[in-house]
Amino acid sequence: MLLAALAIVLRCFLQRNASGLFPERPLLLAVTGWWVLCTLVWSFLFEPATVGEWKRDVLTPVLALPVYYTLTRTRDDFFIWLWPLLAGLVLLTLFLLNDPTDAMESMRQPWYGGVGSLATWLVALAALAPLMILESKTNPRIRGMMWMALVLLLVCAYFTMNRTVWICFAAMLSVYAAGTLLTPHTLRASPAQAVVTVLAGIGVLVVLGFSSVQHRFENQVLAKVEHDPRGQILSQSLAVAQNEYRAGLGFGIDTLRERLMQRMADPSIADHYGHAHNVVLNYTLQVGLIGTVTILTLMASLAWTFAVIRSRGVLLEAVGLCGLLLVTGIFLRNMTDDFFNRHNALFFWAITGMLLGLARTTKAEHEPPHPDPAP
Repeated sequence: MLLAALAIVLRCFLQRNASGLFPERPLLLAVTGWWVLCTLVWSFLFEPATVGEWKRDVLTPVLALPVYYTLTRTRDDFFIWLWPLLAGLVLLTLFLLNDPTDAMESMRQPWYGGVGSLATWLVALAALAPLMILESKTNPRIRGMMWMALVLLLVCAYFTMNRTVWICFAAMLSVYAAGTLLTPHTLRASPAQAVVTVLAGIGVLVVLGFSSVQHRFENQVLAKVEHDPRGQILSQSLAVAQNEYRAGLGFGIDTLRERLMQRMADPSIADHYGHAHNVVLNYTLQVGLIGTVTILTLMASLAWTFAVIRSRGVLLEAVGLCGLLLVTGIFLRNMTDDFFNRHNALFFWAITGMLLGLARTTKAEHEPPHPDPAP
């Protein structure tokens, strides 16, 4: 990613034109820049060795934003990225179905990245649905691919046996339905259609989610929920945060385990689970209240950017709605764990760059064609 970013910067330098390197979104750029700088400073201040973690979890992922922004200019560019993602979804489903009786063990293999990472990837991929829905209205081939992708997403989500993924899907569906009520163009739905969509969709998600969790916990769902360790993780992490909220413990998710072990009432919790399993609380522990404000402002600025985009034309309607679903899903996904790092963060910023790149053209290019005047 670093080499790709350098190549794009060099091209802009040779062409003496840097206007296409970053989105023209001053608020988003300012907040993102502050997030990058703030985490870097907290790495240097507390333990310079953690700069490697900063590079891996912040710098490299965020470079995907200008790279994919620069490389995505048209619908065709966007679908060049989408087809490999859908092909990967097909292969992923085939791998899972190869051993459906022990999918949890299968997902520990390197090509999955673990249950949490797989669930996060599915949530991010599902956020692209509005663009596929828009294209499907005029392209039967896209319509078939859209329904296939929907089925495969649900199949893969079922075999992750992850609980949070269903909550994310339900929230994203609700945001989508609300968005269709407020759009003036192709994706617009009536209140009745929106309500039916939400109720039917959430009904399907509840059935699939409950069945998946039952499969995971061998029909002992209530017993497993009662003994879920997240209560202990959160309570002990909050106790540490109350004492360290002014400056935090230093940026670095890997080194956070050691620092928490020295401060938690039960060090074994930190030793086994490593962090607070909540991205906002993790930022509070690492960077203090400044970190809390920074991560919340970053998500809010992304949501605001996509909300503004959504109001400016037919294609931009779908682009903005995709962005809102992405922010909603990824934020909720990270409320019960922290996957806003490594390749998960890289994928998030890559999709953000694609969507902002697709949204760069003028409003006139995205507005619906006007009918010719009657002769």
